[in-house]
Amino acid sequence: MVRILRAAIFLAIAAALSGCFKSDKSLIGDAEATAPFARIVYSDASGGEKQVLTREGNHYVIKADNGEVGTVRFMAAGKNLYVAEAGGPDRDGKTMFLYALLKIDPAKKTATAYKAIAGKLDTHLPGGLRDCNEGSDQTVCVDSLKAYAGYATAAMTLGAKPDNVWQYETE
Repeated sequence: MVRILRAAIFLAIAAALSGCFKSDKSLIGDAEATAPFARIVYSDASGGEKQVLTREGNHYVIKADNGEVGTVRFMAAGKNLYVAEAGGPDRDGKTMFLYALLKIDPAKKTATAYKAIAGKLDTHLPGGLRDCNEGSDQTVCVDSLKAYAGYATAAMTLGAKPDNVWQYETE
């Protein structure tokens, strides 16, 4: 279960390690979603295990070894910027959606994730984002994708450290 979310977005490692940006429903509809490639193969920049996203309509799917299927949607948020949304089952079997802002470098074939992991500094949130109050982890509930995209883009622009970097190939 955690594996499918971790693999699904280039970002959900955040869910296994600390707080995250999440919602209980998909915030990227088919009209906003972009899926230009038949497949995306990626791994973390250190050369870890490769994961495969396969296009189905306007989104991608990823299948875990145990048969669980997760969805991944991308929405353009600026030049070479995308909001990534990964949906899959949480520990209780309910569907959860996690978010990250991806900065794509087509020349280097890297995707750098920002604001996939919510931290202790994510306390002064704009409207559309709120503290989920889920125990010791800082978990931010996303009610507005526009608010999330603006918050994550501002953090990146102001020098936030990336949460992760992935190498990718497309078909």
